[in-house]
Amino acid sequence: MDRAVIQEIHTLFTKAENFCKSVEVFFSEGVVIPAINELRYCGKHLLDAHLAEDSRETEEQLRRAKAHCERAIYDAAEVAALLSLKAFSDFQSRYRKILIGDVIGDEYNTICKDFHQLRTMTREPAADEDKEQKYTELMQVAQKGMDHLTTLESQEEELKKALMAQQKTETARRKNQWGLWIGLFLSGVAAAAAVGQLMKT
Repeated sequence: MDRAVIQEIHTLFTKAENFCKSVEVFFSEGVVIPAINELRYCGKHLLDAHLAEDSRETEEQLRRAKAHCERAIYDAAEVAALLSLKAFSDFQSRYRKILIGDVIGDEYNTICKDFHQLRTMTREPAADEDKEQKYTELMQVAQKGMDHLTTLESQEEELKKALMAQQKTETARRKNQWGLWIGLFLSGVAAAAAVGQLMKT
């Protein structure tokens, strides 16, 4: 068997396996089962390549083994991307009443841009000739998304404080508004009473 091809498959397999572990640790066990299955199929084709009776069959089995490694990378990256986007959307929803950038700083603009890129990549299918490049890019951007989620999680306490302060301000504003309306109402009642008294006299 071609040693260079085997080395390429080994590199892809290791990259896919490591990324699967990273995604599984970050989110939960089981989310990368489809990707892990692809790596199992890769192993089967490597065995078939070893037992093949002619070079053409060997090449075909090695091609399939490589394709399963690439598919494993894409499956794991897609899961990481979708779960990261969902987590980021939930984060923005939780703190929609405050200016998140005021708490986190300029880094939040970069985070938003990267998640926008990630969302775009999950919506745009790659042409066949670009698939390998897209798998790698999606994995890199998905990893960046997970890193950003870790950064956002580290700022949760400060964000909660800002949210509580905002809620207190909003509550005080509403109380002031109610006080104003009640004052105006009472003033109107008093004025009406005064006019009624004058009319009696």
